[in-house]
Amino acid sequence: MIYILDEKIPYAQLKTQIEVTQPLTKEQVVDLIISKIDGQDVIILKEFKRKFEASSFQFDTNENKRKIYLEALKNLEIAINLYGKCDDPQKLRATLLNTDFSYYIEHDKTILYNRQIQDWTNIAAGWMVLGEEIDYLLSALKALTSTDSNSSPHQKDIPEKWYALLHSILLKNGKVDPFENNSDKEYIMQYGKSKYKFKQTGQGFYKELSNIRESSIEVYIKSMLPKDRPVWKNIIKEISGNDADVILWLKKQPK
Repeated sequence: MIYILDEKIPYAQLKTQIEVTQPLTKEQVVDLIISKIDGQDVIILKEFKRKFEASSFQFDTNENKRKIYLEALKNLEIAINLYGKCDDPQKLRATLLNTDFSYYIEHDKTILYNRQIQDWTNIAAGWMVLGEEIDYLLSALKALTSTDSNSSPHQKDIPEKWYALLHSILLKNGKVDPFENNSDKEYIMQYGKSKYKFKQTGQGFYKELSNIRESSIEVYIKSMLPKDRPVWKNIIKEISGNDADVILWLKKQPK
């Protein structure tokens, strides 16, 4: 039998506390841990994804991203091999029942302290999302490979203004989120270079976005130079990767 105690109890009072505490079986302790998870698994998964969705990571090179993904995947696969996929309560319960909780022995009684219960709750919640974390990384690696294979070798020669127009079209169609601060020049320049993979500085991307925002996409298109009018739709279609929503929007625009 196992006694769950508060670690803050003075040692002199420990024996008295043991006497008034109802002991639990290991099965009951495991059920207690599972009951305390209460959404902690969702929080852990969200925090896991946030590391890879931070702007500092998104602006990294694909090569570095791939190394980080693979290292994280390797660690998760080691954990899966040790604990299995605990993606439902019964699997999690079986794993916890086979786990040594590192008990304390005091006055010939087996004791777990509240902080240990909380620690095991966090660990169990992490076990629950191991499979989802692996699926997330595999999906991210697949998307990275797709980005590499779809990159046009002459993409670097396309002026930044076209990426600014593409971004504005994607924004209009709800396919990208608006910037929190349109005046954050450095962030927007780096965002453009990271997302659209052009080789220039990002200055032109930022400048054209500002020009489009000050009027509208429609006004911007109408004021294009004569030399740009015959080609702009084909350029946008190409650099969008033939995005279906972009193509549909282009079809609705005048020549």
